[in-house]
Amino acid sequence: SGGAIAVGYAEYLLATDMQTMLKGIFSIDAPLDLSRVYSSAERKIKYSCQGLIMKEGYSIKNTLDKTLGGSPESKPEQYLKYSSYSAKEEDGGNAKFLKNIPIKLYSEPDLDFVRNTYCSDLEFKDINAFDLENLNKFFLRIGNKNSQYIATKNKGFHSWNIVDADDCKDWILRINSLN
Repeated sequence: SGGAIAVGYAEYLLATDMQTMLKGIFSIDAPLDLSRVYSSAERKIKYSCQGLIMKEGYSIKNTLDKTLGGSPESKPEQYLKYSSYSAKEEDGGNAKFLKNIPIKLYSEPDLDFVRNTYCSDLEFKDINAFDLENLNKFFLRIGNKNSQYIATKNKGFHSWNIVDADDCKDWILRINSLN
């Protein structure tokens, strides 16, 4: 969630012309498209999996229903407003504000691990890597040449295992020295 907050805060700064200190953003396995997260929660409730996955589905669905006032179908403006990225929107929703900012997106799209560990019914669109991969494609399409999507392998499923700390540090120092 921290990565979603970082991306959302950057979008806010850029949308309000307060970007003077913003040099770049990195995000680790963040859930960015709340409509996708909601749909995934509904699937998790219906999957033949019990336990953690079903509980997670109910928890996410209930939180979004309460916080945003309903589903993406009943409250599309809320989901558009609060999603850092909206795949269904041609302009990417709030992601359009990041067109000129260096951004590094990390994920571990290990669907086999998730299926074997939690639920064999899970699909790629149920994990945050789906948002990050598509967001990077969106950035490349709109001309952000400073967008990077780093998909790791065999690093584990916890977000801090995903990042190569030296690579991230070097990237931060490099973008901090620009302009």
